[in-house]
Amino acid sequence: MQFRFYTEQDYETVAGFFKQSGQYDPTWDTAENLKEKITRFPTSIIVCIEGGEVVASVFTMEDGWGTFIYRLVVRPDMQKQGIGRALMAFAEMTLKQKGKKEVAIFVHDTRQDLLEWYADQGYLFDDPKSYRSLFKKL
Repeated sequence: MQFRFYTEQDYETVAGFFKQSGQYDPTWDTAENLKEKITRFPTSIIVCIEGGEVVASVFTMEDGWGTFIYRLVVRPDMQKQGIGRALMAFAEMTLKQKGKKEVAIFVHDTRQDLLEWYADQGYLFDDPKSYRSLFKKL
């Protein structure tokens, strides 16, 4: 298992993971948007390579105020093999090496399985309130 930072050549594979997992958003997940993300923040998308193929990816974001991990996805036939756990550890290490002391994650509140999985990784609920993300088209 190896990790590297996303390149434009990874787009179709990563977008395919999002589509398979129901996470794909045609507004956010365009090739142009991901290119812009890595142009501004070259280490903000990490991919996992197994057997010479990209099998998982995760996004990070740091804006000077907060640090976030989101959009973790592992190819369905490669799940339950420790890839997600290893990719999260690599993403966390990358952020820690940049001096980050804390990271937050985004998880859809209907995904109890993921909430439990992240709790097993040491993530804690910081408040009994349920936060929601709201979006507006500009």
